[in-house]
Amino acid sequence: MGSKKYDDISICFDKSRNRYVAKITVEKGKTRKTIHGKTEEETLLKARKLLYGTRDEKFIVSKGMPLAELLKFNLERKDNAGKVGDAQFVRTTYTIKQIEKYEIASKSIIDLTEKDYQNFFNKLAKEYADTSIDKCYSEINQALKYANYSR
Repeated sequence: MGSKKYDDISICFDKSRNRYVAKITVEKGKTRKTIHGKTEEETLLKARKLLYGTRDEKFIVSKGMPLAELLKFNLERKDNAGKVGDAQFVRTTYTIKQIEKYEIASKSIIDLTEKDYQNFFNKLAKEYADTSIDKCYSEINQALKYANYSR
């Protein structure tokens, strides 16, 4: 199987270890780091955590993190600070999964336009209750405020 490329992350399957291997460059000019995982998704998530967690927070905006990744990063940041209870963590995780069903989740936060957000919320309005829409709006709003504050 060939290597797949996700931004600064390269993932391939290592037959000898029966594991996926991700290679990432955390900082320009530094040596690449290697991450291992049982599945491609697990390996990619571990690599992104390392990549986004070890750089300056300005990296979030300058690199153009996908909206879903920013939401996960923001949740993890709040959880590590002890500001999220178990019930809120579960509800927020569910909200992020709702958002991931739509194409807006995979778009870079830099590339998102007002029209993208409007189309997303119009689609949500057809499928979900007002409370779910409010929660999606709240999570996106918090994450974007954090990303903008980190500039």
